[in-house]
Amino acid sequence: MSVNVVVHPGEPLSPNDQGESLPTTVHVYQLASDEPIGKAKLDALLKDPADALGESFMQEEQLVIWPGEDQTHVLRPSGEASHLLLVAEFRRLLGTSWYESYDIPARAEHEAAFCTREQRRRKEPDRGPLGDPCFFVTLEGYSVFGTPSSAGFEGARPDCAPPSWLYEIDTKERRRAERRERRRRRAGGLFRKGASGAQKARKATNAGAPRAPSAPRAPAGRVP
Repeated sequence: MSVNVVVHPGEPLSPNDQGESLPTTVHVYQLASDEPIGKAKLDALLKDPADALGESFMQEEQLVIWPGEDQTHVLRPSGEASHLLLVAEFRRLLGTSWYESYDIPARAEHEAAFCTREQRRRKEPDRGPLGDPCFFVTLEGYSVFGTPSSAGFEGARPDCAPPSWLYEIDTKERRRAERRERRRRRAGGLFRKGASGAQKARKATNAGAPRAPSAPRAPAGRVP
């Protein structure tokens, strides 16, 4: 499952003193929990996100948003990521309007979901797979805010999953998806353990190998 981060630059975008819109750098952080959201300071985040976000920090990606151009960034969340934190580097700082957060849907529930839009019309479920979830964000002036849909966005739009009130969860498929997720995580854990074991074996081999004799030092003497 991927997440489409869809960014719409409003008018103006981080304007200069003449009111002209400027390109704006955006940072997207993957987090294992929402605990640090709202607590980290902007300067600390930009300097060292791992330190500012603590154990929740997983990884960071950067985008440059240009005035007048909607942009979609396809992000592949890591297995443990549960939230996204989007931070914009505006020319001026206005309170806490420089960030927006997003709850990543659980992979198992997303795989087990089916849309009920057609069900309401035909009285039968449309069990086609949902599109990937989308994180819609608007940057305007010196503020960033999330939106529930792509209304007002221009240009090509990704095939997004509908809002949560338009789909239901197939409980049997969710259980199967949860089992698949547990197998994926176990496989990832075994891979990490295997890599760690290989590293230890190399260290042990290197430790047991005889060291080359060092060159003898010349005896210290006085300079004539």
